[in-house]
Amino acid sequence: NNASLVVDEHSLACTGIINSMTGSTLSTTTGSIEAEGEVTIDGTYTHGTGTFYYAGDNHQSILNKTYYNLKVKVSSGTRTLTNVTNNCKSLEITGSGTANLASGIDIDDNFIIGVGCTLDMNGKSITIAGDWTNNGTLTPGTQTVLFDGIGSSHMYGSTSFYNLTINKSPGDVYSDGVNNITHTLALTNGILNSSSNTSVILDAGATISGGGTSSYVDGPLRKDGNTAFIFQVGDFRKYAPCEIGAPSSSVQFVAEYTMSGHSNNTSFNSPLTRVSLNEYWNITPSVAVTADVRLYWKDGAWSGIGDLSDLRLAHYNGSSWDELSGATTSGTTSDGNILKTGVTSFSPFTLATIDNVSNPLPVSLVSFDAKKVDNTALISWQTASEINNDYFILQRSSNGIDTEDIAKIDGNGNSNTLLSYSFIDEKPIYGNVYYRLKQVDYDGKDEVFYWRSLFFGHDIEISIYPNPNTNNVIFFESSINSNAIVQIYTIDGTLIMEKDIIFTSGNASLNHSLSKGYY
Repeated sequence: NNASLVVDEHSLACTGIINSMTGSTLSTTTGSIEAEGEVTIDGTYTHGTGTFYYAGDNHQSILNKTYYNLKVKVSSGTRTLTNVTNNCKSLEITGSGTANLASGIDIDDNFIIGVGCTLDMNGKSITIAGDWTNNGTLTPGTQTVLFDGIGSSHMYGSTSFYNLTINKSPGDVYSDGVNNITHTLALTNGILNSSSNTSVILDAGATISGGGTSSYVDGPLRKDGNTAFIFQVGDFRKYAPCEIGAPSSSVQFVAEYTMSGHSNNTSFNSPLTRVSLNEYWNITPSVAVTADVRLYWKDGAWSGIGDLSDLRLAHYNGSSWDELSGATTSGTTSDGNILKTGVTSFSPFTLATIDNVSNPLPVSLVSFDAKKVDNTALISWQTASEINNDYFILQRSSNGIDTEDIAKIDGNGNSNTLLSYSFIDEKPIYGNVYYRLKQVDYDGKDEVFYWRSLFFGHDIEISIYPNPNTNNVIFFESSINSNAIVQIYTIDGTLIMEKDIIFTSGNASLNHSLSKGYY
C-alpha cells in the first residue's frame, strides 16, 4: 500500500505473480515488465513510454489498462486478445500459436506479428497509424486493415490482406515486403509506395476503389487474372492512371508510371514528330497476351496536349518509338485518355504527336540542384527541350510555403538540345532555405517544379543514447525544438525504419522493436 515501483531504462522479468495493491503505483517509465504469471493491478499503472509484456500461457488475463507498448505471447494453441482495443500505442504478438482478436483494434503506432505466430482477425478490423510488420501469418477473413493517422507508415514482411485501405492525413504508406490484396484496395488519401513488382499485388478477382491526385500507387502495381483493370498509378505527386482491357488469357500485368522522359525520347518513326519528354508508362504482362491499352492524362497543360486530333499513342520497340495506329482519344485536352485495342507488344508506352505546335509536349527539366558554396547558394538546372519558353523565375522560401521571387532568367524559346542554367544567391536565408523554379511560356502559362533545400547556420549536435540500446527506446538530446525525421538503416544501407519525432525543450524519444544488431 502507498508504495511505488518504477521500471526505468531496465527490464523486470517476473516468473510468478505480480500484484499491485490498492494505493500502490506501478510505472514503466521507459523500461519494460515481463510477466509470466497472473497480473493484478488494483492500484495505479503508469505506462510512460515503456513496454508491458504478457509472457504467460494462453489463460493469462490481459488487464484492461492503457499501455504504451503492449506485447503478448501466444503459446501453442489459441489465445483471445481480450481487453486489446485502442488502449495501446503499439502492439506486438509473439509465440507459436494463434491470437484471435476479441474486438477491433486501433493502434497509434506500430503493429508486429512475430515469427511463427498467427493473427486471426476473427471478424474484427485493424486500424494502424504506424508500421505494419508481419513475420508470421495473418488470417484476415473478410475484414479490413486500415492505415490512417499522420506521417509515414511501412509494411514489412509478407501479408495477404482481404481489404486494405489507405487513408493517411497526411502521409504515405511504403510497401517494403510482399503484399497481396484478395478483395479490395481502397485508395482514399495518401500515396501507397511500391518498391518492386511484388510489393503490391491484386489477386485475381480483386478490385481497386478510389484513386486520384491525393491517393494512388507510386511504383509498380501488379494485377492478376483475366479481367479489365484500371491501374491507379502516379509518380512524384503526379496522378496518371492507365488501363488494360480484358486480356486474352489469365496473366500477371505490372504497370508503372514514370514522371520523366524515357531514356531515349529522340528516336521516333514517321509520322511521329515528337514523343513526350515528361512521362511514360510501363505495362508488362507475364506471358504473351492480347489486350486493349488506355493511357490517361489528368493535367493536359503539364502533359503538353493542345489538339486531340494530332495526339498519338507511341510504343517503344527497343530502339525507337512507333505509332500504334488506330488509337482513339476521348475527353478533353485537360482531362482525357487515348485507347488502342488489340495490343500484342507491350512496354513502354507514351504520348506522342504529329504536330509540335498543337501538342508541344513542353519543357523537360532534366535536373534541378542547390548546393552551398562558402556562404552562398549555387542553384543550377538543365532542360532537355523547351517549347515557347519565355523565362524562369527562381523562388526562395524559409518554410516551403511562403515564397519570394529572387531572380528572373531568360529561357531559350524553342530548343531540342541540352541547356544549362545557374544562379548564385549571394545572401541566402539563415537556417533552412528552400529553392524552386517556375517556368513561364510566351503566352503567360506557367509550371512550378519541385523544392530543393539547404541549411545555413551552425552545425547541429545531437546526442543519442543509450548505446548499446536494450530497452526498445532511443533518446535524443539537441538544440532542436521542432519536428524531425529519424531514419534507421542496416549496415548494408537498407532503410528499415522511418518515423517522425518532436523535440520538446531539446528532448525527444523513439520507440522501436528492432532485433539485436548494428544499425
